[in-house]
Amino acid sequence: MASIKAISDALIIQLATCTGLDRSRVKSFSGTPESFAESTRRVPFCGVCLDGMEHPEESATVDYSCVDEWLRFKLVIIASDLRGEKYSIEDAYVLLESIVAKVTGLNLSISGLSPWIPGGLDKHEALEALGKTVYIMIAKAWQTRQ
Repeated sequence: MASIKAISDALIIQLATCTGLDRSRVKSFSGTPESFAESTRRVPFCGVCLDGMEHPEESATVDYSCVDEWLRFKLVIIASDLRGEKYSIEDAYVLLESIVAKVTGLNLSISGLSPWIPGGLDKHEALEALGKTVYIMIAKAWQTRQ
């Protein structure tokens, strides 16, 4: 079973290969999407953090020696900042499509970790008032905890 940090680091490395991103534009973060967007100066940018973990009871063995652990990671994608560096909406769409394609079925080659399942991609409306185009996506994967 891999640690959350190892999974997060491997996910960040893969996301850094998406169109419009590089290793300096994909990082882990904590806090709210609002605080993250306010502190980020370079766009486009993608923040990655653990959003939650579940251990479905139906996946456990009778003695609970093995259970599936579902991991949810939140991706906060800052596509543009209208107050700073110019980045067109067309470029934002290419970035979003690249991230969704990268995450869909992504295998991080971590033993026991399932391929990734992307969730919906939602625009963060409150941050639009601050002049930023921000999207949030949840990606899931599972591993067996022993």
